[in-house]
Amino acid sequence: MRKLGYSKSYSKNPQLVTRSKSWQSLMDKYLPEDKIAKTHGELLEAERPVICDKEVSMYPDNDARLRAIDLTYKMRGRYAPEKIEDVTPYAGLSNAELLAKEKELTAKILARKLKK
Repeated sequence: MRKLGYSKSYSKNPQLVTRSKSWQSLMDKYLPEDKIAKTHGELLEAERPVICDKEVSMYPDNDARLRAIDLTYKMRGRYAPEKIEDVTPYAGLSNAELLAKEKELTAKILARKLKK
């Protein structure tokens, strides 16, 4: 985004662009909701040809259908939010406790250097 002339704040927060009225206008122009919905509906019914003994039969394209269903769930917010668990040993410490721990570890490192 910086190469395209956007400011640092925009390049670090692209949602500032994607939430703008001009962005939404572009989306409405080039990716209209009715066209997306129609294509999505077609994917939910997608089939693929399978050749067996020189006969062509149509079978459900489960890969395309699965992607369409997954996208539908994402668009409707049906998935649980991603959980990020902080498993660092210092996760629950206050700033003062972290500062004390930093001093303690720094002292240990210096002591090791002095022994060498």
